[in-house]
Amino acid sequence: MLLVLYHVVLKNLHLESASQSRS
Repeated sequence: MLLVLYHVVLKNLHLESASQSRS
């Protein structure tokens, strides 16, 4: 369970970072 949540959080952070970089 924790691993799944961890992966989701990392994915969200990565997506946010990519979005900010793109902007």
